[in-house]
Amino acid sequence: MAYNYGSKNLRRLREILAKGSIFTIAIGLALLALCRGNANAVVALFLKESKWYPSDCSLWSYLVLTGPFLGIYYIICSSFLQASGNAKLTAIVFTLWQGLFLIPLLYLMAPIGMMGNVWARLTADLAAAVAALVIAIQQYRKVYF
Repeated sequence: MAYNYGSKNLRRLREILAKGSIFTIAIGLALLALCRGNANAVVALFLKESKWYPSDCSLWSYLVLTGPFLGIYYIICSSFLQASGNAKLTAIVFTLWQGLFLIPLLYLMAPIGMMGNVWARLTADLAAAVAALVIAIQQYRKVYF
């Protein structure tokens, strides 16, 4: 992306963003289906005591929900924003994810217990993906218009 941005090959940059996003969502959805469908097998890779399987399979099933969204988040942050010379915006978006969204949500949802942690993570991931998308759209408009 950086090469195409630097050489002002905006058609190719647009193509990379579109195809990369579609590919990322497709792979994310496929892995989501695979992980949710085989939660017991995945959890069994990490746990030896079967008494924890039901609760951990439930947690795992929720945690993998943001996979497709995080793929877009990383394409936007790690690739597009940095390629367009916006390291500061990239740092801001990453800070929003952990500092503004995740940490406060962990404290707010702590009374719920372990599911509170899961919901905090899901909410922070989705909020960060939306924030990154909004920032990237603004940057995209600056590049193309």
